[in-house]
Amino acid sequence: IISYYDSVNRCEKELPKYFNFASDVLDEWLQLEKDGRRPANPAFWWVNDEGEEVKWSFEELGFLSRKTANILSEACGLQRGDRVLAVLPRVPEWWLLSIACIRAGIVFIPGTSQLTAKDILYRLQASKAKCMITNDTLAPVVESILPDCQFLKTKLIVAKGNRDGWLNLKELFAHWMNLTPSDIMWNTSDTGWVKAAWSSVFAPWISGSCVFVHNMPQFKPTVIAETLSRYPITVFCTAPTAYRMLVQHDVSSYKFMTVKHCLSGGEPLNPEVMEKWKIQTGLDIHEGYGQTETVCLY
Repeated sequence: IISYYDSVNRCEKELPKYFNFASDVLDEWLQLEKDGRRPANPAFWWVNDEGEEVKWSFEELGFLSRKTANILSEACGLQRGDRVLAVLPRVPEWWLLSIACIRAGIVFIPGTSQLTAKDILYRLQASKAKCMITNDTLAPVVESILPDCQFLKTKLIVAKGNRDGWLNLKELFAHWMNLTPSDIMWNTSDTGWVKAAWSSVFAPWISGSCVFVHNMPQFKPTVIAETLSRYPITVFCTAPTAYRMLVQHDVSSYKFMTVKHCLSGGEPLNPEVMEKWKIQTGLDIHEGYGQTETVCLY
């Protein structure tokens, strides 16, 4: 890749008629990564003072940036040539948004977090930006100047919680399973149920995730808890009845170090079980509403 563009600079090769950094550079590294012709170090590595860590390969960066580009185009209603003002600290989403804008042909206008309300207003008016992206710290500053932002159509916040009048990037980003190529998903459903097809075949492999299987002759809470503790499972899906058995067993003594997303479906899950699971594991259960709940019964 480097030698090719060096040769272009030396006029040894013609300048490409069309160039997109995301597809012509990052996706090329992605292919080299897939072919095993690139070192194993990540494409992106982020840490903070709280001990949180994010690592993306070029494949994951490609997947996530395309997903972000779809959010900008669909949920935010942005088109090629539209301008976006993004005022964010050094969070992973800044990199996703910048690459997503390049992919979608949207003009990405970055701004330092030290900008005042007057600074932000000037940039919004001068650029005629249709979308403002910031975090919960600067959202009130943006709201104070909204009456003068006649071109602004969409406000996108990067935050854990919701804010009235703002789209939330993290929520738009998350599907029920919230799978990525780096995830390892364990769905305990028996192979005779349709849930096995959804959550043990199609959904994880559509996302490029790993399907984890434990060949248990029968359900045992201790085996479930020990497996979640022993293997690097990131997404766990089981039936409400199983969650009831697990919280009755009390799994608070186990450490599910890698699990980040828990799913349930097929029957109602009472709030008491959700609350106990949260207390014992620190994890929320995301309940699905699908064919089992909506199919016509005769």
